[in-house]
Amino acid sequence: MLRNKIFCLIIFLLISFLSCVFNTEDNSPLIMTRVDNETDTVSLWPHLIFEFSVPLKDSVVNITITPDPGPVYSVYLNDKRDTLTFSVTGTLEGATHYILTLEQPITAKNGNKLHPEDAVFNIVTLPGEKEPNNKKENADTLLILCFGAAKPANDTDCFYIFNTAATGLYLKSHDKKSGFVIKDNSDNVITLDDGFEEIKTFDISNYNTAPIFVFVFSLFDSDARYELGLIP
Repeated sequence: MLRNKIFCLIIFLLISFLSCVFNTEDNSPLIMTRVDNETDTVSLWPHLIFEFSVPLKDSVVNITITPDPGPVYSVYLNDKRDTLTFSVTGTLEGATHYILTLEQPITAKNGNKLHPEDAVFNIVTLPGEKEPNNKKENADTLLILCFGAAKPANDTDCFYIFNTAATGLYLKSHDKKSGFVIKDNSDNVITLDDGFEEIKTFDISNYNTAPIFVFVFSLFDSDARYELGLIP
């Protein structure tokens, strides 16, 4: 009889211990953490990645952006339901503060919930071009850095440079390939670069005494996303 009682006590203690272990795991809070390599200052088409501390019971997660940029982004939850990818397929507004939140509460497999007010992420976009800017009369002033998209294929974006401290400029293609033409104030062509390099550079130190204009265009595709910046 005593042996049976001791055996039952051991079984009870073992079950209690295992129950505590599993309950601790099951009661883990649901936390959403951003894990991509981008900073809070992003391009006009950021690609953000979020991880959940516990896999989700929900098969769909929706994100709300304020201010609303329209249908320019997509959200994808992986098969394990522990990683969410937020990708801007269109273009966000430049130099704008955006707030990303959950559209509705989500539930983990252990039953814990995460509410929108507990998953708030802030990003600020870098400067972007302002359309229309296809000629000298409505050119954007390039101060340091600007993002843009040559869209449609025959679009040309014009930038005005009058920065005596800059020694050069660069054009980086982010999606498809783009080129540039640089002209002086009299519409004389200083240089043309229509090569297919991802990054193009040009020394403008010899032209700092007069304003110059940079015309960015798509080489052969529409929606050629690019980054134009000055080199100190």
